[in-house]
Amino acid sequence: ALLMVHAELPAELERAARSARSGDPRAYASWLAARPVEAEVAAVRLLLALARDAGVHVHVVHVSSPEAAALVAEARAQGVRVSAETCPHYLTFAAEEIPAGATGYKCAPPVRDAAARPGAHRLRERRRILTERRRSCVIERRAAARAGGGSPRRFRVPGRVFRSVRG
Repeated sequence: ALLMVHAELPAELERAARSARSGDPRAYASWLAARPVEAEVAAVRLLLALARDAGVHVHVVHVSSPEAAALVAEARAQGVRVSAETCPHYLTFAAEEIPAGATGYKCAPPVRDAAARPGAHRLRERRRILTERRRSCVIERRAAARAGGGSPRRFRVPGRVFRSVRG
């Protein structure tokens, strides 16, 4: 059996959302504050404990932080049946570079800051984390009216090759 999980712990998200309500809703930093890396890391820790106890293969989808990816790599090295994937936008964009109102970048977990990219790239290059296979990733600017208007725009992100991890 394979359990595929989007890993963000709801309790952490609820706590963060309460404290992030006062932020500017158009600022990407507000979205980032509402979905902190701690929610992803806590969820991955819980999943790894369950994978160890139950012996089930867990696959974590959309890993956005090097901290979560490192936990997966460490667990694999210890023999836990776990794998993970990330997406091109986590390896390409940085939260601080996303302009206000650019809702096309809004995803969950969110794009992290530039400091997170090198760690994610290192894990991907060492074949410790998978990268989703896409020729290109099209990000549309959704809900433009709610984010202050503007016409929809599309961004093309260079595709990354899916790499299989054997273990």
